[in-house]
Amino acid sequence: MPHSPGLRTVALWIGLTSALLGGACAGGPSPLRTSQSSGPFVGSKRNGYWTLRDDKGIKTANGSYVNDRLAGRWNYFFPSGAKKWDVGYRDEKFDGPSTWWREDGAARCAGSFVAGLESGQWTYWNDNGSIAVQGDFDRGRRHLGWAYWDRNGKPLAEGYVYRGERVGVWGYWNPAGEHFVETFAMPAGVSLHREVWADGAPRREGFLENGVRSGRWVTRHENGLRRVSGELNGDTPVGEWFAWTPDGRLLARLTFNNGKLAPNWTVWSAEGEERAREARLLRLEPFAGKWSATAEAEGKPVERVLDVWLSEALSPLGANQPLELDPAAPQPPAELTAVAAQKPALPLERQEWTDEEQQNMEFLVKLYSDGAPRMNAPSGSRAYSRGLRGQAKQVENGDEKLSSPLIGRRIQLGKVRGRDGKPLDPSTLAGKPVVVTILRGMAGEVCVYCYTQVRALCDAMPEFRSAGAEVIVVYPGESDRLETFWSALSESEQFEGREAPFTFAYDPDFELVRSLSIEGKLALPTTLVLGADGTIRFAYVGANTADRPDAARLLEQVKKLR
Repeated sequence: MPHSPGLRTVALWIGLTSALLGGACAGGPSPLRTSQSSGPFVGSKRNGYWTLRDDKGIKTANGSYVNDRLAGRWNYFFPSGAKKWDVGYRDEKFDGPSTWWREDGAARCAGSFVAGLESGQWTYWNDNGSIAVQGDFDRGRRHLGWAYWDRNGKPLAEGYVYRGERVGVWGYWNPAGEHFVETFAMPAGVSLHREVWADGAPRREGFLENGVRSGRWVTRHENGLRRVSGELNGDTPVGEWFAWTPDGRLLARLTFNNGKLAPNWTVWSAEGEERAREARLLRLEPFAGKWSATAEAEGKPVERVLDVWLSEALSPLGANQPLELDPAAPQPPAELTAVAAQKPALPLERQEWTDEEQQNMEFLVKLYSDGAPRMNAPSGSRAYSRGLRGQAKQVENGDEKLSSPLIGRRIQLGKVRGRDGKPLDPSTLAGKPVVVTILRGMAGEVCVYCYTQVRALCDAMPEFRSAGAEVIVVYPGESDRLETFWSALSESEQFEGREAPFTFAYDPDFELVRSLSIEGKLALPTTLVLGADGTIRFAYVGANTADRPDAARLLEQVKKLR
């Protein structure tokens, strides 16, 4: 079955789906492969600065690798050469400030990542340059105030979000300017605290849980743009904190561990240059009793500016000024509320597989099929097996400390979603063995191990069916990407001319992953075999990203159950 060239343009986080089906059962090379990229190697791994090009030689991206992993700042480009996206990578995840542009140079969206998830303020622009959406994130979920506008700058919706869910009173406006309100329940014990400047502009806001500050809080400049944002546990700063200039540029990022500042923090220049600073340069003096005007920061060293802004963010609470919206306004029609129903999607880019990954691909398919007993491992691939090169190959036994406690448990399949968006119904699987393979999710790259594992499962599907077993492949990811995930899957199947030979499911917000305690940098690759009664009879949690059981071994476990 030929591969469609259209798969080459699928976005990064969709790229795993396309890779899984765009060749997963066809037995051919990856449809994402490019051959004209260039840069230095250390041994067989990419290290140093690389320029990536597509199969026509057109530059698509440049940045640095460390042992085949993306590291530091990367830039992505349109075929015209115009800049499309810049982003940082740390520990295989998106990190730091990030901006997307349209091909004409206009900004498309901008914000910051922490450990692969959106954090702090994000702004999205219409194609005419007007702001479309602006709001805050906390660990990838919308949090605090959000606002939406039309192309002409007229308001569409505004309100507050608590850890991903809309709360309190939301206001909506139709094209004629008519006002509507919709009221959402506030979780028990949770309340919004909102302080303002003398002219009524917001100055500080966050949520109280049982009267105590909790989660991400934000302070603002007089013009309404963010000044400082960070997480609070009562009066104690924890986690990642950010500071912005009054024109919306990210200025600094700091990390607090139970109120204590980490040894180093980061500051960005107006040109985007990243520099490390030492914690001792900050005094973190007590609040002076008066909030500073933005103009007072002009000409001062960034350390002294942060001293003041952080003291304000941590100062005792002032008078609460609730957001004023007319509670008597009518309920909005459904077409108005849809704009704020989900967080905006990001136009992420796929990454090409490295040379070593592509060279090892056929070996990995065989390894995940039957352990590759008669196939030599490619050079440099000892991490895939225990034997020396030329000897019998087998995967490891997984992380037994994580695997063993799963035996005898019931997996909560109701946490994953099928194509119809509804939770899977475990009752439809009763009376037959089920193999559940949980992939890693997306780490800024298409995982070659997930791809080759699924190819091996595809090849073995006739045998699983003969044994009366069902196979479910679970992709964990952010809940707002569920709909687009299924759209990409359907598109890939149309290219291939067939549906996936097993059930694909989606684990929104890693709920199933967390319930099984298999969280790693994303999800630890995990395969489970369920008995006819739904209990876990075999569990294999990978000790590393390459450590996965082969299909032949899984088939043996299924046959034992019969």
